[in-house]
This record gives sequence, C-alpha cells and structure tokens, in this order.
Amino acid sequence: MSVDESAVCNIYRRLLHQLVKSLENDLRMMVVIELLNNGPLSFRALGRRLRVNYRRLNEALRHLASTGIIQVYTVKISPTKSYRFYHVSEAYLPILKTLLIVEDREYREH
Repeated sequence: MSVDESAVCNIYRRLLHQLVKSLENDLRMMVVIELLNNGPLSFRALGRRLRVNYRRLNEALRHLASTGIIQVYTVKISPTKSYRFYHVSEAYLPILKTLLIVEDREYREH
C-alpha cells in the first residue's frame, strides 16, 4: 500500500467513524454495536439489553438482515418451535471492528 492509498484509507476511516457517531442513537446502529460486542444474541436478549419495544426491534432487525449486515440463524427445537439468533455478517466484521478500534483510540486521546 502506497502513501497515497493509506491517506485515502485514513480519510475513509474518519468519514465512516463520523457516520457511526452520527448514527449512534439510531436503533439499527445500537443493534450492530451490541451484536459486535456480545456475539450472537436472540431476539429476546437483544430486546432486554437495548430496552426497546419488540416492534421497533423487529423492524430494525429486518432492515439489517435485508441489507446483509447481520445474519439470522434459526435453530429448530421442535416442528413448531424455533429460535432465531442474530450475528454480524463475516463480511462486515473486520470493517466494524476497525471502526470501533479507531473510536476507542480517539476517545482515549480526548
């Protein structure tokens, strides 16, 4: 990677960091951060951790699953009973971890 490419990468990283900070209060971003920090979680566990209404949470999870940011795993307990678990997609995992590391570094500096 040349100097110009690394400078461009740093600019993109800062831009994405600002975008993450601006969306911090958005439920979708809160879901992604919670899943990134605490691994696969069920719908009920997410609702309790985030303290949100199940309708709002269901809408946010549906949107994130349709964009591919999170993956939905279904575990069938019986023919009529199944549980869904949500996890951050492997494609987005390194990008999101990098953003959170940058956020931690900048937070420590101030």
